[in-house]
Amino acid sequence: MLSLDEPPEAWELVSGTLSVLTPSFRRLHDFGRDKRFEYQTSLITPEQRAVVCSFLGWLLAAPEWEFRSAKALKFGWNKIDHAAVRQCGEFYDGLRHYAHPPIEDDEPRHLIEMIRDAFHERLYPGDDQLCGSDYGDEPAEYALEFRGLDWRTLHPRFLSYHSAALSFFTDAAFAYFLPAFLIADVLGEAGNADPVFHLTHGLYEEPAFELTSLNPEVLQASGLASEELEWLQESIQQPGTMDWQAYALRRFAGFRPPERHAIIRYLEYRAAHTWEFVAEKINAGLDSYWRSSLSQG
Repeated sequence: MLSLDEPPEAWELVSGTLSVLTPSFRRLHDFGRDKRFEYQTSLITPEQRAVVCSFLGWLLAAPEWEFRSAKALKFGWNKIDHAAVRQCGEFYDGLRHYAHPPIEDDEPRHLIEMIRDAFHERLYPGDDQLCGSDYGDEPAEYALEFRGLDWRTLHPRFLSYHSAALSFFTDAAFAYFLPAFLIADVLGEAGNADPVFHLTHGLYEEPAFELTSLNPEVLQASGLASEELEWLQESIQQPGTMDWQAYALRRFAGFRPPERHAIIRYLEYRAAHTWEFVAEKINAGLDSYWRSSLSQG
């Protein structure tokens, strides 16, 4: 009721309300269900469940809440026959079956065509091969949201809202969905997603990243699964530091020559259309790894 009174003024209230109306993505991913959420929702009547769906449907019409309310409907209330659930399905259909309008500018159009052609044969890694971290809900959320999707038809708004997904994907999922983020970035529609960072970090000089002072929350933010952390600790020169170069080289090892060509062309394009300090990092990555990596194919 309070959320209905002044939603623009009550961000924390609405956010908290949505949190309790959404099941745990980690439980859904790991166990296929959230028994605790199921028990809680079983305590209310069918009429009350319908009211909850109406509330979520009301928030689905608000741009600042549409994704979170859609997630609650999709994962927590999808077994109820309600107009809001159907509206949620239509919302997701529009995000998953999108075709970019024609691009008039030759340079970005040719680059996008190159990216599409280069990654055309890359296979979907599988529903259970998307989540690259065991820490917290966020990696599991991305794994569930991207499950079964085709990178060629994803709406830029979907990618923008899930901008951190590239940090939490497995290597195979990273390579599969990367072209969608590249294309959105070329079109200026990637939001906070930053493919440049993910394709250059570790390829230029950065201060050592200390592992000894990190708590589980910080480890979660790194997007590394436990086995990845173990592998990195074995590959580094000094205990307690993370070798981002080793991590990057392992992550990039699976790209094929056409994909590498497309990535290089993308990075060159971005270097020519960004700030100088960013261009310097891009060019350092190109010189230290990407161009010479073509010989690996």
